[in-house]
Amino acid sequence: MASLKEVKRRIVSVEGTQKITVARQMISSALLHKSQDSLAKAKTYRQAIDELYGKVAVLDTDSQQTKRHKPGEGKVGVILISSNSGMCGAFNINIVKEAEHLKERYPGKELILYPIGKKIRETLLNQGHQLGFEKNFNLDQILEKPTFNKSVEAVHYFSDLFKSGHWEQLIVIYTHFNTVASQEVIHAPLMPYTVKTTEKNNNRFLVEPSLETVRKNLLEKSLKTAFHTMLIDSLTSEYAARTIAMQLASENANELLSELNITYNKVRQQNITTELLDIVGNSFA
Repeated sequence: MASLKEVKRRIVSVEGTQKITVARQMISSALLHKSQDSLAKAKTYRQAIDELYGKVAVLDTDSQQTKRHKPGEGKVGVILISSNSGMCGAFNINIVKEAEHLKERYPGKELILYPIGKKIRETLLNQGHQLGFEKNFNLDQILEKPTFNKSVEAVHYFSDLFKSGHWEQLIVIYTHFNTVASQEVIHAPLMPYTVKTTEKNNNRFLVEPSLETVRKNLLEKSLKTAFHTMLIDSLTSEYAARTIAMQLASENANELLSELNITYNKVRQQNITTELLDIVGNSFA
């Protein structure tokens, strides 16, 4: 059995760890509520843009949004969104697992990987993968206090690659937020970008400066909003995963402290009993 000093040292260590997990849980919970609000607003804005686009696109019978670029045929760009830090349960691991099965999901395609997030980027590099980014370049910073402007810059970067024929299709793999206790990894097509619409042509709108110009501007705005929503969605899932992970860690620490305190009392009682026996024994010597 461990000595009294060793058990005490272990108790102090667990109590210190518990303070960290409780603090991280409180911080993540606060960030989660804030991120949920941002996600709801982003989804509402995206829906409004898409509805407006649908009203305009239905008037444009020559819409080119569904046409594919011929350059880059056979190549698929894959954006993998993780986090820049750990302590969030299986959040990063699930993205890594998806990356490991990409060949099976897209057979016969040449995959070009664009990791966003320090954890997935480091993992892919350690596994020997060649990334699509230029040397010493990454987009990890857009996960730190994400803004729409940062998302727009990222969209411009990938749009330029798409137009120059680096690949024929761009997929985003990220963690979708369902509830605090439920998140799922999904594959969402990003480029070529399309907007599904059920609008009917009723010719009630007068569009200026031109139908094509307005449609293209709305489509571009929808694309930027879609990518930004994915980032916020992933970030919300990260905060939820970290909140749950830290909550479980705090509960485990409580259980461990309870066991250690019992052990401490047993060792202390055993030491007292041994000392009493020694004293009684010496009195009869």
